[in-house]
Amino acid sequence: MYKELAVELRTISAEIEEYNKNNPRGEQLDAQIVDVIRMVDRMAWICRKEGLLRLEEELYKPRGKFPCEDVWKQIITLVVDGADPELIHELAVSRYYALNLHAHDALAVMIYMESARNLQKGVNPRVIEELVLALVPSHIEKEYRELAEREKKESWYRTEVHEQVDMTTVDKVCSESHSWSKDEEGYFLIKLFEIVMSRIDDRATQRILRDVDNTTLTKAMKGLDENTKRKFFNNLSERLAVMIAEDMVARGDVRITDVVKSVQEILVVILKLMSTGEITDTGFAFYDKMMDIFEIEKPVPKQTDYDMAVAELRALFNEYNQGKYKRI
Repeated sequence: MYKELAVELRTISAEIEEYNKNNPRGEQLDAQIVDVIRMVDRMAWICRKEGLLRLEEELYKPRGKFPCEDVWKQIITLVVDGADPELIHELAVSRYYALNLHAHDALAVMIYMESARNLQKGVNPRVIEELVLALVPSHIEKEYRELAEREKKESWYRTEVHEQVDMTTVDKVCSESHSWSKDEEGYFLIKLFEIVMSRIDDRATQRILRDVDNTTLTKAMKGLDENTKRKFFNNLSERLAVMIAEDMVARGDVRITDVVKSVQEILVVILKLMSTGEITDTGFAFYDKMMDIFEIEKPVPKQTDYDMAVAELRALFNEYNQGKYKRI
């Protein structure tokens, strides 16, 4: 919980208690807070199962109106875009105070901030639920728990077997890796790409995937090692991961030239995002060399012809293996 906002909770609880005494709408607004908690709990489970990117789609599904819903959408959009957690924190707190919120509206925004912070950190949904319930007055917590228990009893007989996604195909394509030889076209580009991806975290991977179309990703992964393929699959929703895996199987053998071209396209996306500072990897100095090889820092980024870059890529790969570009 944000330390500077902790004192606000006591004030908010008192305001809600006072409001409910003097206003018949109190129970209705309490119910809205319960709906807010149920909504963020649902989002937490979706995030855990399908990844942060899935949350953006979930935001705009038609559903009931929530207090200060625009604040929630703004915060989650920043989370999905991979913004720095401290920046999100500062913007959320600034918005909280700028709106001069009271009672139920203030509590809703506090829930949004706490939930988004923990979603970004990958906290277990059950823990997020308890952290959120620790924010609300006891009578709202009781109402939420009673409702959750009723729904659990009513749906005990339901099964999710038919809704589960079969990840067998994903496992199959991950285990089938092309065996590259140093004399083969594309070897140095592929290996450097795998090195780059091994140094990039999940948040950056999700940002990269926003700028890569599924066809390019499908072709590229036909030539990547198991770890790199799993990194991409782990940052896609389960359904999209299966769809791409099935497409990889359906395509059968793909020409090496198509694999190399697709990998190069994704690598250029990564280097462009690095050149603009959207994703970073402090101390990994060979990115500068790669940006030069692919002409990323020119006014109009342009892919270098692969044949012209082979010698430079080979030299860079050898320098990396000799320890010249180890991370600081």
